Order: sequence, then structure tokens, then C-alpha cells
Amino acid sequence: MNKKKSLLDIKKLPVIVMDIHIKKGNILLFLGRFKEAEKSFTIMLRLAKGFSESTYEGIACSRLGRVFYLMASYKRSLEHLKHARAIFENQKDRGNLALCWETIGCVHRIQGRYGEALKCHNNALQLKKELGDEIPIANSVNTIGHTYWIMGKYDEALKYLRKALSVFKKFNFLYGESVCLNNLGLVYSELKLYEKAEKSYGRSLRIRRKIGDLAGIAAVYLNFGLVYCGRRKFSKAISSWKETIIICEKTGARDVVSMCQTNLGEVYIVQKKYDKAIKILKDSLKIKIKLNLGAYLPSSYTKLATAHYLKYREEKRRALLLLAKKYADKAFCKAQKIGHKVKIREAKEILETIMQTMKKK
Repeated sequence: MNKKKSLLDIKKLPVIVMDIHIKKGNILLFLGRFKEAEKSFTIMLRLAKGFSESTYEGIACSRLGRVFYLMASYKRSLEHLKHARAIFENQKDRGNLALCWETIGCVHRIQGRYGEALKCHNNALQLKKELGDEIPIANSVNTIGHTYWIMGKYDEALKYLRKALSVFKKFNFLYGESVCLNNLGLVYSELKLYEKAEKSYGRSLRIRRKIGDLAGIAAVYLNFGLVYCGRRKFSKAISSWKETIIICEKTGARDVVSMCQTNLGEVYIVQKKYDKAIKILKDSLKIKIKLNLGAYLPSSYTKLATAHYLKYREEKRRALLLLAKKYADKAFCKAQKIGHKVKIREAKEILETIMQTMKKK
């Protein structure tokens, strides 16, 4: 009898170890320690494959897909997520399948494929509605709201985000509330409602500090900088973004580093430090191209065009004007490709200014 019991225990051992790695990886993921989370989920994946545990294999791939998305390794993210999706579709596991669709949508979104992103998000939302749990449904509603913000559809974004926030507050789900407040702040910032934005970010930051969400804290610092910039408090904005970069160097979030660099470049343009602006904007652009951050390329090209044009006005070197034209053309093409009206308008404005200057020559 004892021998049979020990054999049963041995058979359970891989499952016990995999459960430990799920829990450990989830905690590390939440704390923003992405490289350590990757190691934990990779061990889990090897065990799952070795012991033919398809459910655990799917979960490990799904989690790795999320980690790689947060680390801006989008090709690897999609590879793991699609493999996980196939497993969960075969098992008819709607809960895990919804999580796969949601993260796949996030990858499409950051690369500028907004139509594909919304399809994925709505697939996730439909699956969650079938299961009927209000918090996961609110998570999807929040994600859709964030996507509308990136698309420049601010009324739609506010509608979805406010709906999600009411659910998170109802159930006292602090993590969801902090993410949603941060997203609302982004919309308010774009609408130049800086007081509302600052209040939203402040509430989000307090919650994220309370729950120890390191990646979330970095995101709030990034966005606080935009509010300070809008209010022309540039020294505060620069300090906020430098703090973000320090945190992101720990978490490995290179995409966020590139966004900070773009923002710093914009401040240097305002301060007429054009050489400094051009250098940091080029550094940012290199990261964005390497990571295929399609949604964020137009802003880099537009700001590079602006920096070169303003430097040309000071120095009157035609080479600078030609470079400004090159970057403005790329900004306009990239903005048209992703269909973002605000970014199209910004690129068009600098391009038209450059063209008018060239005609006078």
C-alpha cells in the first residue's frame, strides 16, 4: 500500500513543480522582474513538454507570450501565444483562450495594426462574457479603451475606460483600478485636461506603490512627465522620465525606454537644444525600428523632422532642410499606414512648412 502511494506521489511531482513555477512566474511578472519570470515559465514549459501535460504547456506558452510582449520581443511573443491559442482552442478552454487573444491583440496594437488588435480584443471580450465573470470582462473593456486612445478616438476611449473603472471599484480590484486610472490619464493628457490627468495618475501611482507594481510605477512616471511637459514644467518632466528609464533598465522594458527618449527629445526641441534632441531621438528611433513599434514610429520621425528644420533655420545649411524633409515624408507615410488622424495632421503640418521653405529657395 505504501509502495503504491509513493508511486502516485512521484507521478504528481512534475505537476507540483509546474504549479510552483506558475505561482513564482506570476509573482515575478507582476513585480516587473520579466527576465526572472521568463526563466521560471521556461522551466515550466520544458517540464510540461517532457511529461506531455498539454494544459500546462499552453499556460507556460501563454505566460511567456505575455513576458515577451512586456519585454518588447514581439516575434517571440506571437510565436508562443499562437501555440498556446491552438492548445486552448483544442481543449475548448475559454478562460485561457481569452487571455491569449487579449495579449495577441496588444502585440498587434503596439505594432500599429489597430483593426487586428480590436478583433482580438473583442474575441477575448466575447469569451469572457460567455463565462460571466465581471472582473475579466472589465479587463477586456479597459484594454479596448486603451486601444481607442492609441487610435486617437478619445470619446470611445473614455466611454470604455469609465465603464471598466466602475467595475474595478465595485469589486475593490486595486490592480485593475490602477491600470484603468493610468489609461484615463493618458486620454485626459491628449485632451489637455492636465488637472484631471494629474489626479488620475496620482491615484494610480498610490495604488501601484501600495501593491508593489514596479512596471506600473514606471508607466505612471512616464505619463506624469507628459503632464509636466504640457504645463511647461520641463525640469520636472525630465526628472520623471529619467526615473522611468532607471526602473525600465531593471525590468527590461525597452519599448518604454524608447518612449521616454522621444519625450526627452521633444523637451530639448522646446529648449532649442537641437543637437541633443536629434541624438536622443535617433537613439529612440533605433529601438522602435528594432522592436517594430509601428504605433510609435510617426512621433519619432515628426520630432526628428522638426528638430532638423529648426536647426536649419538657425544655421541655414541646406543639408539640414533635406534631412528634415526626409524625416517628415517618413512621418507622414507611417502615420497614414496606421491611420492615426492626429499623427497624420502633425506630420502633414511639419511637411507643409518644410515644403513652403523649399519653394522660397
